[in-house]
Amino acid sequence: MRREREAKARLEGELGMARKIQMGLLPRHFPGPPARSDVDSHAWIEPARSVGGDLYDLLLLDERRLFFMVADVSGKGVPAALFMAMCKEVLRTAALRHDEELDLAFAEANTKISAASTDMAGEGADMMFVTVCAGVLDLDAGGLVHASAGHDAPVVLGPGGGREALESAGGPPLGAMDEAPYGVEWRQLKPGETVLLYTDGVTDAEDPSRNFYTLARLHAALDRAPRGTPTATIEFLRAELRGFVASADPAHDITLLAVRWPGPIC
Repeated sequence: MRREREAKARLEGELGMARKIQMGLLPRHFPGPPARSDVDSHAWIEPARSVGGDLYDLLLLDERRLFFMVADVSGKGVPAALFMAMCKEVLRTAALRHDEELDLAFAEANTKISAASTDMAGEGADMMFVTVCAGVLDLDAGGLVHASAGHDAPVVLGPGGGREALESAGGPPLGAMDEAPYGVEWRQLKPGETVLLYTDGVTDAEDPSRNFYTLARLHAALDRAPRGTPTATIEFLRAELRGFVASADPAHDITLLAVRWPGPIC
């Protein structure tokens, strides 16, 4: 029993360190005030276990273009966490190479992720894939290029109310098919609009009776959410989810990311 307790403590310590390393791979400083007045952004992630397969990223491609994304790796736990780390670097590299051409970025990432998944299957592991929603925002003019790889549609929130789902033709999850086309959409943001991205851990969150949070509840919460800053919006949603889940054990990784365009800088 003593050896079992020691082994359990050692494993918990290793998982705790793995969680710190994984969280350290994600951006902790978000573009926005006071450093920048042309954008405001915030993100939050909560793995269901010590480590998980969700991820987010924000990256200034140059002084006027911001790349951002959320993604959800199939599976949970350590395998998903390792695959997540690889996917993040592959997607970031592809974004830097192709800028606003998200179709090309997704195609490049899909090739590499499919090859990695196939190699894993060859070694006896399960094949894995990742859903992704990404955008590139022109910070000068508010033009938004966005694309999806099997992911839930983001939502645009108006500064005074209202919301709009950004549907996209998109394509399959990265790693699910060796070759696949990915559609790219464009939308002009209005001053003060916020783009909210999320993983399905939000809509699939469960209460103690195993009821799902659902997309309808998310939309209803967004109608009540404050629109002043991305931080305020995300903190409101976090409180809503905590109240819904209550004492239930977390069933899914949860990620939220919001980017607000304040308007052209005069």
